[in-house]
Amino acid sequence: MAGKKKKPKNENNAPEQTIIIDESRGLVFKTEDEVYQHFAKEIQILDEEYRNSRPEKDTGSDELVNTQENLSELLQEPDEVWLDENHLEGIPLGTFIGYYETEDEENNYYYIALTYFVDNMPKFVFVHFATNDLSIIKKYQRGKKIYDRNLQEIQSDEEAVDALTEGNELAVGLYNAMLTLRTSSDIPVKDFPDYLHYREETIEEPEEIWRKIDTEGRVLVSFIKSLPEESGDAKYIVVTVEDEASESQYLLFSFPTRDHNLVDRYKQGESLDTMSYSREESH
Repeated sequence: MAGKKKKPKNENNAPEQTIIIDESRGLVFKTEDEVYQHFAKEIQILDEEYRNSRPEKDTGSDELVNTQENLSELLQEPDEVWLDENHLEGIPLGTFIGYYETEDEENNYYYIALTYFVDNMPKFVFVHFATNDLSIIKKYQRGKKIYDRNLQEIQSDEEAVDALTEGNELAVGLYNAMLTLRTSSDIPVKDFPDYLHYREETIEEPEEIWRKIDTEGRVLVSFIKSLPEESGDAKYIVVTVEDEASESQYLLFSFPTRDHNLVDRYKQGESLDTMSYSREESH
């Protein structure tokens, strides 16, 4: 008489493998196939969204050799992370954005990953792709920015306290605009803290001061000073906003640059006399 078949023993007494995406919402799966099946609708929506908005001349993921390597690096060291809880119903959508340089500047590109973001971690990647089109980048900078590498690097130095590190909207906007204008061969952003000691000197002993009124009626004042020869023909620029009531300056941000075209962008408006201009910093 045949006995009952016994269940095979788990020799290591290890529990069955599970993939936990969001345990609080019951999103626990046994296999990757189950995960992909569950999120099939969201993957399709996000994939079609990208393909419908991608210009024909844009760089595609299929043109890059190491897409998986890019993805791994991006998730570990992004330049920006945005959280949007409204784009997909019931899903916290985390967008990771990274900028990558190549030997040929014309082939520099951004890499983007759209993820299920929970507990401050990307738990599942819906889609990921490369692009060199800035309109695509702006499209995916949606929701709330929860991480910015540039601000983190500047905040790491205690001497860098200014409106930018405090998250002032005007300072952040002008700083990001500067980053989009500068050439990729300019002084790396990660090296900016090495030049901070020139900030006070530039404010106190500038070679040029330029004052302009922006479209919102704010008075922006830029201080410019040449750096020592060993810095490679570099300038240091301090950008402030003028408080007309107290006739003082509110420090927005500062940076070094070797890009002469970028320097010229801060030489707009009225050129002031560096000897007679009163500079009382307010913070």
